[in-house]
Amino acid sequence: MARRNWMTTVYNALGALSGERRTSIENPQTPLSYPAEWLLDIFNGGRTDSGIRVSEMTALQVGTVYACVNLIANGVAGLPLHVYEHLIKDKRQGKRIAYDHILWDLLHNEPNTEMTTHTWIKVLMVHCLLWGNGYVEIQRNGANQIVGLWPRNPARTRPIRNTRPIKIEGDTLPPGTLIFETTESLMNNSEPNTTDSQELNDLHIGTRRLVLAEDMLHIPGLSLDGRLGQSTVYLSRQIMGLALATEKYGAKFFGNGARPAGILTIPNALEDKAVENLRRSWAEAHGGENQFKVAVLEKGVEFAKIASTPDEGQMNATRQYQRTEICAVFGVPVHMVAAAEKGGGKSNVEQQSIEFVLYCLNPWLHALEQEMGRKLFPKMGRSANRFFAHFDTRRLLYPDADSRAKFYASGKQWGYLNSNDIRELEDMNPITDGSGDIYWSPVNMQPADMPMTGGPAAEDHLNLKGDIDTKNKIAQQQDDTKNKVKIAKASPPPVAPSPSLGTPQPAASGGAKGKPAKPAAKKAKRSLAVTPMYVMRHGCTEGNDKDLYRGWGPYELDANGIEDAKKAADFLKPLGVKRIVTSSLVRHQQTAQLVSAALGNIPIETDDRLKTLNTGEYTGLSRAEHADDVQWYLDNPDEEIPGGESLNDLRDRNAQAFDQAIEANAATGPTLVLTSRSNIACLESPDGGKKIKVAEPGGIYRLDASNNLELIFGTKVTDTLAGT
Repeated sequence: MARRNWMTTVYNALGALSGERRTSIENPQTPLSYPAEWLLDIFNGGRTDSGIRVSEMTALQVGTVYACVNLIANGVAGLPLHVYEHLIKDKRQGKRIAYDHILWDLLHNEPNTEMTTHTWIKVLMVHCLLWGNGYVEIQRNGANQIVGLWPRNPARTRPIRNTRPIKIEGDTLPPGTLIFETTESLMNNSEPNTTDSQELNDLHIGTRRLVLAEDMLHIPGLSLDGRLGQSTVYLSRQIMGLALATEKYGAKFFGNGARPAGILTIPNALEDKAVENLRRSWAEAHGGENQFKVAVLEKGVEFAKIASTPDEGQMNATRQYQRTEICAVFGVPVHMVAAAEKGGGKSNVEQQSIEFVLYCLNPWLHALEQEMGRKLFPKMGRSANRFFAHFDTRRLLYPDADSRAKFYASGKQWGYLNSNDIRELEDMNPITDGSGDIYWSPVNMQPADMPMTGGPAAEDHLNLKGDIDTKNKIAQQQDDTKNKVKIAKASPPPVAPSPSLGTPQPAASGGAKGKPAKPAAKKAKRSLAVTPMYVMRHGCTEGNDKDLYRGWGPYELDANGIEDAKKAADFLKPLGVKRIVTSSLVRHQQTAQLVSAALGNIPIETDDRLKTLNTGEYTGLSRAEHADDVQWYLDNPDEEIPGGESLNDLRDRNAQAFDQAIEANAATGPTLVLTSRSNIACLESPDGGKKIKVAEPGGIYRLDASNNLELIFGTKVTDTLAGT
């Protein structure tokens, strides 16, 4: 004989006794005939002192409750849920997204045949937030593989412990085993479970099923025993009941024409029927569509107001306080559900948004991840503890564009982010030529007791071995300059007095009048007769390709610039360079690091006097459009470029930097000075305004004892200092 649902049976029996038939047992407007309190608690929610019964469904009628639940549920459901694999490399823990795992598509896209992951997670979170418990039944196939995840209604599901041994799905469970009971069917199968226990079989009513604990994900909220979560709505029913009562009061007040209730005082006594007729006629004459009409009272009849106004009852203040209290229950910042009276400052709102992720979402995410780890991923076998589920919360914690730019710049400079890492964070495709996978780091950051040493790893990092064509070209260039280098080493020319490399020139006509010329830099004491010294231009950047003024801008090497550095490093190997001196400009440091690694990690010294000409407000602008403007400042070398410096400023510091490098070269050389076009042009062209030939990016000069720059690697192009 088919069993009937016990709730339906009780409901029909009560209806028969009371003579009532209803279509909805949840409708508070049609109550049963004086039922017991416990029955009302089951159907209509817990009783409150405001006179409103609150259930999980009626609580959603409170706007703030709905907003909080919807916000948290959407916030969790909108996060990407991935399956990751633990990776151990060099005794360090890492992870990767396991796209090939059997559960990746199930968790990331479609947990069952009827829902997307977003819908599934959102339903689960609504259950957790309102009922304090979230249940997900795990569906398995004949091979015990997980093929579906189905949310279960917490009002129809609960954990229990068996009191006697029972057999479920072929497994005998000893007394005290935790199992789950649900009256929801698994897909279209509505047949109840059958057991070998007559006592339990007698308790089967309707579609009651027993589910093994390993086949049910359970996420409890606030719990007193760790087994069953407490209902959020029931525990906070007074707060939500007052909010509902306030809403109801306001609706009734405005529904009655914004007029408070009152009484009619009649001088003579009336029979009950007459009183009822008077009440009905008054309501018909002045209620609904007839509100605000003039009332005509018979002689002796008086109207007296007895209800308080909303202002007297402080309705607005009460509603605002209730919104704040409800936000506190769910841990939601008030500004996120438009419950704040005044808009907070930007910093306060941003901090509250971070706290929303940390203190509201994270506990739920952690609970979900741990429960999935317990029930979905094996603890034994070949893949034991290798895989785990994790929500990606990076998007919720993203700062504004300016803060992200600073973070990316810091990460790139200090070597914990490369270009492809940054592009991944910005949801952009990676750079495929390999340059985006290089990590840059300042060479002056190293343990004091572990000096940098060279080795095959540096050469492998630069990948110089595989470029046969490039090696052949470099070898040919080395052969062309071989004799020159040998002659310079064997019989260097005598040191001859010469002017300093950076002697400033007087201003041309048209410059500032009456402005004294800057003093010339001191002459350097040359020591290049025995130890050679080399000057190199940095590798190519995007600014070079686009023909922009680079100035002190943060331009990085592009793929061509990396190749320039590799070729130059290969050429420098037989020359015995022992140290590199360069500035802190990004393109200088990147070129220096590549060359240093190829030469055995030789030390790099930073001297910011080797920075290129500071082009100020022209930095990043097109040379073709502003060449005449910049040239004027070069023709008038005492005039400072707006936001930058004058040509004589560059000459002064450039000369000082080269003089110091030359003095130290005898003891620490051969030295490679790595700088920019404008610095090299100051050495080759005293006036800096004429067109001269300067090496292309990656070019290398030899500086001899007579202050002459001899190009030994690369080619020259005709340009002026305006091309800095």
